[in-house]
Amino acid sequence: WDIYTMTSTGQALRQLTNTGYVDQYPSFSPDGEWIVYMSKRDRGWGIYLIRADGSDDRAVIDSDDDETFAVFSPGGQSIVFQSNQSGNHDIYTIPWTGGATRRVTTSSSRDANPVYSPDGRWIAFESDRSGNYEIYVIRPDGSDLRNLTNDPARDQLPAFSPDGRWILFQSDREGTVAIFRQPFEP
Repeated sequence: WDIYTMTSTGQALRQLTNTGYVDQYPSFSPDGEWIVYMSKRDRGWGIYLIRADGSDDRAVIDSDDDETFAVFSPGGQSIVFQSNQSGNHDIYTIPWTGGATRRVTTSSSRDANPVYSPDGRWIAFESDRSGNYEIYVIRPDGSDLRNLTNDPARDQLPAFSPDGRWILFQSDREGTVAIFRQPFEP
C-alpha cells in the first residue's frame, strides 16, 4: 500500500511512496505542501510526512507504539493523532515538525479517529468510554470534554462541516451504515 495523488478529475495519478511497507490514510496540510500519513514499518505504526511532490519523506514520530490516523490542525502547526503510548488508545498532538507529544485524552477506553474543527478550537473523536462507540469533542488542551452522541449503534469517524456548525459521522443506527449529521454548538 502506497500514497498516491491525482487531480480532482482523476487525472495525473502520481505515486509518492514506495517504501515496501503499508502507507495509508494520507491527509494534506492546509497549505497543500505536505501530506501526513501513517506507515507500518519495522517497529509499528508511525506518523510520517512527505511533500506533495513526493520529496522529503520523513518520520514525525516512529516508536514501538502505534501512532495512527493523523491530521493537520487548520493552521498547520500541529498534528493530532491516536496512539497507544499510554497503554491504551488516546488522542495526542505533536508539532508538525516533530518533537514532544502532548496527551489530550486520558481514558482507559479507546479514543480514536481525531479531527480538528475548522477553527482549531476543538477535536472531535470516537470513543467507547461509555461502553459503546460515541462521538466526543474536547479542546486541544484536554479541557471541556463533551459527549455529542448517545445511541446504541456504533457512531464513528467524525468530521466537521467546513463552517464548523455540524458534526458528520458514520453510524449503523438505522440498520445500515450511513452518514449522519448533527448540529455542533461550541
